[in-house]
Amino acid sequence: MDGERADWGEARALAPSVAEPLAPNRPHPAAAVGTTLARPLLALIDLPSFDRSAMDGYAVRGAPRWTIRGRVDAGQAAGSVLRPSEARGAATGASVPEGTDRMLPNGQALRHERSVTAAAMAPLGRHVRRAGEERRRGEQLAPVGTRVTSQLAALAAAVGNDLLEVHLRPLAGALPPGDELCTRGLPRRPGIPALSPARVLAGVAEPVTHVGSAMVRGAAGADAIAVVGPGEGPVRLIALPGGGC
Repeated sequence: MDGERADWGEARALAPSVAEPLAPNRPHPAAAVGTTLARPLLALIDLPSFDRSAMDGYAVRGAPRWTIRGRVDAGQAAGSVLRPSEARGAATGASVPEGTDRMLPNGQALRHERSVTAAAMAPLGRHVRRAGEERRRGEQLAPVGTRVTSQLAALAAAVGNDLLEVHLRPLAGALPPGDELCTRGLPRRPGIPALSPARVLAGVAEPVTHVGSAMVRGAAGADAIAVVGPGEGPVRLIALPGGGC
């Protein structure tokens, strides 16, 4: 129907078939908040990415008493494999050595000169966050079309995504043919609803441009244009019922 006018029913039926998704963008996760995913979001690494301590204390193996073999702080390599009856001091968030049975928190540790015992034994695995226990590499975190929230953006960054492939919110131009739109505040005369079609557009797109008679300037750069008016008779674009102030 190129170049032809369509009545309201025909235009409404044609609209879904002529719409095309906007080209995807690849912003940093923090800049993607408010957009929608153009491809599934995957974990690129395990979360956590290594076995780590959840408490300040000692990584221990086997039964006490444990001989202390050094210490590891956050950001350091865990060092050699922990052997039975050995302990290694570890800060919260630090990588724990291979062979660790559990973490002995400082509050439960009885320190001697070069060894440590326990005032109370924690269960096996306690206070150790194992690699991949929250998310596994390759796991899908969100499908296509998911709205990117600040929480999802933080998760995406935590599992190694420096960029996200997303669809930005479209820019919309509203072309009111008269003074029937209430663009802000409350209606200034009786019989005019406070919720105008232009405000509805603002909920699904970037801030709507109210252009009045400057139709050409208002349409420039828009991804979608809405003709906002009484909605009677044939229309070329998207017709929305009028109402405003």
